[in-house]
Amino acid sequence: MSLPVPNLDDRSWKQIVDEAVRLIPRYCPEWTNHNQSDPGVTLLELYAWMTEMVIYRLNKVPEKNFLTFLDLIGVRLKPPEPARVVLEFTPADGIEGGFAVPVAAFSFAHGGPRIDTPPPALGQHNEDILRELGLQPAAVAS
Repeated sequence: MSLPVPNLDDRSWKQIVDEAVRLIPRYCPEWTNHNQSDPGVTLLELYAWMTEMVIYRLNKVPEKNFLTFLDLIGVRLKPPEPARVVLEFTPADGIEGGFAVPVAAFSFAHGGPRIDTPPPALGQHNEDILRELGLQPAAVAS
C-alpha cells in the first residue's frame, strides 16, 4: 500500500492567469490593456498553461522522492507489523451448545506460506491484545 500523494500545489490555469493579470499594474504600470485580445495577456495564458504542466508534474512526485522528503523533515515510517484483531463468534438464535472453529488447513496455490496448525482457542490471546492496545481486560468486560 503506498502513501497518499500530497497535492503540493493545487492552483488551476485560471488561478495562475488571474494572479498574473493582477500583478501587471505592480510590475508594468504602463501596460493598461488587460483584455484577452491583448498579445501580452495571450503570452501570460501560454505561460500559465506551461506552469500548470509543471505543477502537474510536481504533484506526481514518485514515492521514493516523497519518502526522501519525509526523511529530510525528520518523519520516520513505522516498520510493517502483522495485523491483529479480536474476533467474537456468536451462535445464531436457536443453536444450542458450543461450536467448533475448523482447523485452518489450506495452502496457497503458488506454494507460498502454509497454515498447518489450528488457530488459537477462542479468546486465548484476548488479554495480550488488549494490553497491547493499552486497555485493561476488566474495563472491556464491564
